[in-house]
Amino acid sequence: MNKERIKSFILILLILNSIQLTLQLWFDSKLWPSGYDFVEVFKSIPGVGKIVSYFSEEEVEYLGEEFYAMTVKPRRIVVNGGGAREIYLKESELYNEGMGYVDDVMKSINDSEIEMVKISYDEWKNYFKAKSVYVDFGYTTDAESLNEMYSLDNAAGRFRDCSDFSGFIIMPDNVTGKATVCMLDETDNSVYSYSFRTKTEPLLEFISATTYQKQQNDAFAFEINLDVMTSSEDEIQRNVAFSPLSLLSIPTEFEKDPVLESEKVFNSADELEHFAEKALNLFGYTASSLRKTVKNDGTISFVENKATITFFYDGTIEYSAVDSESGLSLSNSGVSCYQAICDVLNISGKLWSASDIEFKNPDYQLSSELADNKENVYTVKIDSLYNGTVINFENVAENAVFAQVEGGNITKLVMHLYDLSETKQIHETAPVLMGIDAVYEKYNDVGMVINDVYRCYEFDDSGKGIVKWKFELDSENQSMVVDADYLD
Repeated sequence: MNKERIKSFILILLILNSIQLTLQLWFDSKLWPSGYDFVEVFKSIPGVGKIVSYFSEEEVEYLGEEFYAMTVKPRRIVVNGGGAREIYLKESELYNEGMGYVDDVMKSINDSEIEMVKISYDEWKNYFKAKSVYVDFGYTTDAESLNEMYSLDNAAGRFRDCSDFSGFIIMPDNVTGKATVCMLDETDNSVYSYSFRTKTEPLLEFISATTYQKQQNDAFAFEINLDVMTSSEDEIQRNVAFSPLSLLSIPTEFEKDPVLESEKVFNSADELEHFAEKALNLFGYTASSLRKTVKNDGTISFVENKATITFFYDGTIEYSAVDSESGLSLSNSGVSCYQAICDVLNISGKLWSASDIEFKNPDYQLSSELADNKENVYTVKIDSLYNGTVINFENVAENAVFAQVEGGNITKLVMHLYDLSETKQIHETAPVLMGIDAVYEKYNDVGMVINDVYRCYEFDDSGKGIVKWKFELDSENQSMVVDADYLD
């Protein structure tokens, strides 16, 4: 009797499996008459919408709007405890906890009267000595974008005085029951302070808990008189000056970081060609309709009158249109910086989903400006992060994703697919102060200004990635990556 039950159970499993494979073939290949959207009709039946999601690949694709929310998150928060300081990188446990409290305070602005005053540069410095949290976006933005980020109403009246900033500091005060949000306008170094009533206890408790008995091992450039404002006021010109909010690590010890390994994205010509044919469909083409060329190194290019699409063995994809009118149009949702970034992320997510790479969870971080302009021309730059540390792809592509968007059309897209794993090796990263000496040694430029400095993974020809310091220079958008080996 037991054997018969087992046989029946196995038979039922085989039948269900057959039905599942048949349905998946139907949904993936759309095997129904043209003009009849079977999926939408079927999904409209009560109770079956969720069932369809198990068989449809489209449900698991990255969507631009969903990717956008992750990509525009601040790259780090700096918690100031009034004598102690902690830094939490994007998506770490304490970063998420701290940003939760910050978000609550910011969203409460909708229920408060907001008071703006313009304060001096020296007054602004004192905000970092008190209990506060500095939210560092890692890109410049404007008031409109900040209001949209926190769903603040009356957008024209919120933070409109400050036109160009890369972060804000928020200082809660239990005595007054108010919080103060302060921004440094990087166009002219003006400082704007906004105060409003809100619930301050949770954020204050977070600040106290995370900085208790801690030290201040990191300093902003303005705190150690290395910022451009202090430099311009001094009689003696400095060799190197930083933007005021460049964060520098004070200790001189070498930091230890895991070494990463970059796996091959495509192991054969067949794999690359198979992916290229799937990716072409996402760009609105088929391989049979384009002129195909294969170079000696295996690079595949597809050319037609309006655009060229090239696929490289290292995982790089390049799309280039002949002009703005011939570019890739992904949406009809209007022209804005927000929509430009969403469209770029949308095609990037689809390309990730189309690949057979096991590493399917890229952590993207916006590094270009988030602000509208009258020309409707946007350069979108997006970096990839590994545990909050930027992955530097400059040896193969400018960023993880680089795009030009004109009038709502993508005219250029350079994207890098990658497959990373962490090795058991450890690399010692040089202190940032030693890196500053190396930068000056190379450029030997008195009065050189550094816009930003941060840690990044850089990969060599063997596919090994180690952490180095990246300095973004003010002159002609140059940058330099420095390691301890450079100083030997």
